[in-house]
This record gives sequence, C-alpha cells and structure tokens, in this order.
Amino acid sequence: MRRIAWIAVLLSACGALWGQEITEENFLKEESALTARFEAQSEHFSGQFAAAQSQAERDSLTVAYNALFQQYLHAMEALSVQYAATPSGLQRCFAMRLGLSKDTLRIVWKRLPKVLRGSLYGRAMALHGRAKELRPGGKMYNLRAWDAQGRPFRLRQWRGTPVLLLYGGLGCMGASGREYLDALYAKTSREELRIVVFWPVSSPAELAALAEEFPSGYLQVSDFKGDTTPVKIRCQAQATPTCFLLDSRGRLVFKTIGLYPGKVEEYLSAKDR
Repeated sequence: MRRIAWIAVLLSACGALWGQEITEENFLKEESALTARFEAQSEHFSGQFAAAQSQAERDSLTVAYNALFQQYLHAMEALSVQYAATPSGLQRCFAMRLGLSKDTLRIVWKRLPKVLRGSLYGRAMALHGRAKELRPGGKMYNLRAWDAQGRPFRLRQWRGTPVLLLYGGLGCMGASGREYLDALYAKTSREELRIVVFWPVSSPAELAALAEEFPSGYLQVSDFKGDTTPVKIRCQAQATPTCFLLDSRGRLVFKTIGLYPGKVEEYLSAKDR
C-alpha cells in the first residue's frame, strides 16, 4: 500500500502541486532551482559545522545534514519522474533509477513518447527494468570490454581467481585511494587477486588519455558506451567508484559505494584460513 501511495505521489501529485507544463525548459529551471536551494542549505550547514563547539553538536549536525540530503534526493527523484517525457528529465530519471522502484519506472517508461523510448536513455531504462538484481552470492554479469590498445577483455576469463572490479575509474577516489589500490596490487599475487577498473567513457581515445593520466599495473578497460553502458545497468552502479569483490567462481562477495581499505584483505585472509 505504501509503494502504491508513493507511486501516486511521484506520478500525479507533483504535477498538480507545481502546475508546470512538461517541457525541457521547465525541467531545467526546476532542477536548477532545486539544486540551488540544496547548495544554499548545505553551505549553511558547513558554517554551523565549522562553528560547532563539541563532537555531540557536530554529530547532531551530521544527522540533520544527512536527512536534508535524503530529502533532496527524494525531491530530485520526484522531479525526474514528473519530467521524464523530456530528454533531460529522462536522463535525470535514469541517474536516479536506483532510488526508484521498478514498478514506478515501468509506468514511467510506458508513458514516454515513442521517440524517447527509442533513445539511448529510453533503451537504458528498459534494460534496467529487465535486469536481475545483483546480490551477494549471485553471479556477476560477464562484462565485455577492451583496453586502451584494443585488446578484448571478458570478466569470465579470470574465473578461478578473486577479482576486484571498480566501476567509474580512478579519478573519483582521490590520491589516497589510488595509493591504496597500488599497494594492494603490489602485495598480492595474480593467483590471489586480480584488479580491473572500468571507465564509462565513449571512445578508445578517452580511455587511452585516462590510462596515461592514471598509470597502473592493473587492467583499465571500457566498452565505450558512455553513460548508458550495460555494465552500469546490469551491475546496478551509479555513484563512483562502485566496487565489486568477486570470488573465484565469479560470485559477488560484496558491493560498496567507495573504496574501503581493509575489506578485500579481510576477505582474502578469511578465505585462506
């Protein structure tokens, strides 16, 4: 009953309350206004946090900020659903898809104009609706990709060895994250662990430039399908980096948003005991 009520709010109440015509221009205006309000509130929180006199006060502000951020995400989800029949609204709806139920997204997709159903983001939304949920213990999607030199890669070729797959590249984790990853790669053998970084870029030239900017001993690949890559959709990834640890049989051990030093080592040491 709660899910039905939430769908109703998303699909009808927003339009009734805001009374905006569903156009690309109005979506961009509403999105900009929503983001500006959130950024102003975030700046206010930053000032309060800097002036806080105790850890208890900082903890309280952190809780309040997290609640504000969730409100912002829910508002953006509702806005993207309301304007999904516009190109930018559909793109935003795709970006917010993991916070929306598939029931909601199926209704949204059925209401799209035919031209948007056939667009990149329309097809991506349809694939998301069909994709099975990836859970610990489940088999990982056998992604197909290529490195910067054009050599093909299939995830299945590493069956028999644990694999750490990082979706989103290396730039998003900061220097400390890259240093940790380099150290992890150096202290493990390829019989113990393999590492592959997937970049959601659109061309081999982009991948080559990134591999040059972030040199590493481990593999860096892409399928050159950009923001709507099936890897993102089938693996339920959006934020970067999203990290997947797979066991030697290609089953998911854990998935994290962000790189958490120690988690991989904990698994490897427990596996060897």
